Amino acid sequence: MIYVSTSCVRNKFIGESVRELAEEGYHNIELSGGTQPYEKLEEELLQLKQTYNLNFLCHNYFPPPEVPFVVNLASLDEEIFQMSLDHLKKAIDLSKKLGAKRFGFHAGFLINIPLDEIGKSIGRNELFPHPPALNKFFSGYKELKKHAGTDFELYIENNVCSATNYQNFKNQNPFHLCESESYKELSEKDDFGLILDVAHLKVSCRTLGLDFESEFNYLAKRSDYIHISDNDGTKDSNQELKEESSLFKCLQTLNFENKIITLEVYDGLAALKSSYELCKSLF
Repeated sequence: MIYVSTSCVRNKFIGESVRELAEEGYHNIELSGGTQPYEKLEEELLQLKQTYNLNFLCHNYFPPPEVPFVVNLASLDEEIFQMSLDHLKKAIDLSKKLGAKRFGFHAGFLINIPLDEIGKSIGRNELFPHPPALNKFFSGYKELKKHAGTDFELYIENNVCSATNYQNFKNQNPFHLCESESYKELSEKDDFGLILDVAHLKVSCRTLGLDFESEFNYLAKRSDYIHISDNDGTKDSNQELKEESSLFKCLQTLNFENKIITLEVYDGLAALKSSYELCKSLF
């Protein structure tokens, strides 16, 4: 099944993004960040779901919190940790109301990222110690699992480590879950579903000096939920997927029979459609 992210279109309110994608013929829509909160958000989504016969998934920063912040379940700042935990519980609750059976969010960070630096160059701050931050993340994760219940799946998405941020932190990686070794470390803490963002992985592999194809093969076999866009390996630019790309050739090696794809292509509706048609061929 192929979903498209609401981040593929740019609107102030989520209802506008959903309606735009639905009018383009997309019926599986992943609700993501970048829009503003409003009073009748939930009511409008339920109406749009019925009107256009939609399937929804919520992702990470959705629904948008009243007070914007960067979600970090690994934060050793108790206020940020609690805000993150509360936000993710609300996202699980909304997911269930919208008929979704799963919810995914990003692995934690060893820093609290300022809102205006998310996805950009991050100013150097002292890193949280790794083991306590990882333990904090999984203390929150276990609480989320309990909140979600047994008939609902939680997924953790791999982060992206850019060369700029790696250099900013003097060749220390400030993010959990960027590659296979980190995945193994997290898997020892608890069972979780993996959202494999292949674009994040492509950048992280180049930054960390890892072989993308071998990392991809290892992680893709352990994931049934994949986020797809492309880039040149230097930054997460959310470009369209092209048939001649090395990424598409890697994707062709997988069995997608029981996998979910979400497209996160920001190059415009034509590029989104082209990427969507290409992904259909993977099934």
